[in-house]
Amino acid sequence: MTDGQDGAARGIKVMPDYRCWPLWRDGGEPGNIDPAALPIPPALVAALLAWADAFEAGFDWNDPAASPAMPDPEGFEAEGRHLAAWLAAELGPGWRVRYWRDQPPSDQPGMGRFSP
Repeated sequence: MTDGQDGAARGIKVMPDYRCWPLWRDGGEPGNIDPAALPIPPALVAALLAWADAFEAGFDWNDPAASPAMPDPEGFEAEGRHLAAWLAAELGPGWRVRYWRDQPPSDQPGMGRFSP
């Protein structure tokens, strides 16, 4: 699958956010992606949604500043990276998948590091 006329791979970023799916378009037009809309197994969809739920688990919607710290941030990061690798394997070479804390490849148009 490609993103446009130039044949570039579609980009997906695995990133948690509040009240959102944990997948985002990466490069080009921004947007949130429902994992169930992708050609991936239900087990991966469930794992992505469970990871997103873990991100929100302790969040205090009435007083965000009172929200406790995540109990295992290293484990959460490791799981996110594992899910990104699993997603990449399931989607195949027509897709470019990365974990949100990893820099996008600098050889992708519009995906490099910002430089003034």
